[in-house]
Amino acid sequence: MKQFEKSLTELQRIGHKIQRLFNPERPFEVDIELMLEREGICIDAVPLKAEKGIEAWISLSARILYVDISLADTDWQERRYRFTLAEEYAHKILHQGIFAGATTPEEWIARWNKIPEELYLRLDRQAKELAGILLMPESEFTARMLELRDDFINIGGPRRELALTEKARIVMNVLKSLVDDFNVNEEPCRIRFQRLTYGKDFFSM
Repeated sequence: MKQFEKSLTELQRIGHKIQRLFNPERPFEVDIELMLEREGICIDAVPLKAEKGIEAWISLSARILYVDISLADTDWQERRYRFTLAEEYAHKILHQGIFAGATTPEEWIARWNKIPEELYLRLDRQAKELAGILLMPESEFTARMLELRDDFINIGGPRRELALTEKARIVMNVLKSLVDDFNVNEEPCRIRFQRLTYGKDFFSM
């Protein structure tokens, strides 16, 4: 099972190779549904959570991504729905060898249950990491966060020395805007921001 583990660098490399498709009405938003469709993966909304206790699973042999209907049909769950699709796609990319031949939720769960808990948690975190990379591509995300940073700095006048409280406020506003621009939840957006600014001074990038 350890052969399925990837480092952050490897996940970034995998993400760079995947061509994104964007929503023409929202230029920063990755159209994850269209990407899955282009991969030949059909999305089927069914009552999974109530019956199976899971929100989504992907059947590799049938090329169907089953997602709980409560996510697919509820507007306020849109960002969670989008991330769930991206995460299941990431599982397909990273862990398809584990699930090869699984055609039912029971088989899918049984495969996961055979994985030691510590390894399972690492694999799941890596799928979430790749999902964030898919929905927030590095070049677009970095360009947008720097553009927003400069916009918020300039609200207070010409570029000047900023107090720590001002910097904190600007970072908070940048994150709020990125959440809306990329149509993702706050936590994955914050993680992506931290990954791309790690070891750097955000206000000097």
